[in-house]
Amino acid sequence: MNVLLHDTLLGELEILEVYLQYNGPRLFSCFNSARQIYLALWVDEENEVDIWLLVPISYERLSHVTAGNISIRQAFEESETRQLYYIEVTASQIVSRFDLVRINEVSEDLLPLPDAKLKLFGRPKSVGFPASDSRKTNREILDVSLKYRKRNLYEASARKLGYFLSELQGLIDSIGQVVTGSPTAVGKVPEAITSQTELNVVATYTGSFGIRLAAPGPRDGEFLGSLLAPEAIAKLLDLLEATKTENTLLELLPKLGARTVSTYKKVLKALINTDAGLLVEWDSLEPQLDRSAELTYEEIGFALAAIGKLDVREVETIKIIGTLVEGNAESGHFQFKDGEERKITGYAQNTSILNNAVLKNIYGGTFRRVVLVGPSGDLETEYTLIELQLISKNEQRDVRTETENH
Repeated sequence: MNVLLHDTLLGELEILEVYLQYNGPRLFSCFNSARQIYLALWVDEENEVDIWLLVPISYERLSHVTAGNISIRQAFEESETRQLYYIEVTASQIVSRFDLVRINEVSEDLLPLPDAKLKLFGRPKSVGFPASDSRKTNREILDVSLKYRKRNLYEASARKLGYFLSELQGLIDSIGQVVTGSPTAVGKVPEAITSQTELNVVATYTGSFGIRLAAPGPRDGEFLGSLLAPEAIAKLLDLLEATKTENTLLELLPKLGARTVSTYKKVLKALINTDAGLLVEWDSLEPQLDRSAELTYEEIGFALAAIGKLDVREVETIKIIGTLVEGNAESGHFQFKDGEERKITGYAQNTSILNNAVLKNIYGGTFRRVVLVGPSGDLETEYTLIELQLISKNEQRDVRTETENH
């Protein structure tokens, strides 16, 4: 059979899946370097010559064949191209005949019985993309496949897919901050980081719905692309691999900070909402870094339950100059507005702090800010007022001048 795979006009063929085996593969799918898939069937042996039929087939149609929705005979009789290949291979492994024939030219005796069907669980393997594209494009490549649990699902909800990709990008950005050693729990991730971690969709492919993402390419004068992207991708794969073991996951997540825990929880929830598992394959500029990680739908569910047990919070003391909008000395509740009109609400550590406070005056406030991951995965922020210090008019002028200069 080697000659069938390596010595025909179809080019070098690689077996995708074998469906029937008897003294070697007898029914299998294969593809060539152009990513064209073929369904190959051994038909008979006459005078020490093996007869094969090969039919070009799309991934969608192959999925219907393997699921039993289309019989094996229909796959050949109702070829999408209305043609198939008739091939004869001698005992000495020589292709003695190679014909492209019309369907009506093939004898019914060569075709399978009408009721012969496959009934396989799950979708067939995907052809995916050619390897080493990262070296060709000088960009880090990430292939992301959504492993849908339902059979024969060839479409993806634009809303759900868009949400998943948005959260995945947020996760990469957050991990990029961790890599630089300057993670933050609130505010936007700096552009200096996101410009290096931004992933672009460069292609899609069928087969559990695959998406090819590429990191930024080299800038003018650079030989290599982003140096931050490969480190962030490596940590992403570390996280996915750690997810398979609850203790390992719960040990790793706090080290990545509240923002990363939040975005990862949202990524996992997006996958559950999409009813899919996840396969991530990294094609790196450095071949030794190539690796992949896969999570089943069930593993994702277990991971979400484990993260629900985790109490990740970041506490810091901050000072803000702004206006006291509300202050209740009895309950301790306050509302503070900073110079950018952002509202800060919470409770005073001690209600006496608000006893002599005057609304609409400008104060320098000292706050304890606690950022934690809420049940939905969103970051929740709590403020406690520790101290209020009235800002004099001269100091207010200085603050306004400094703001204007900025």
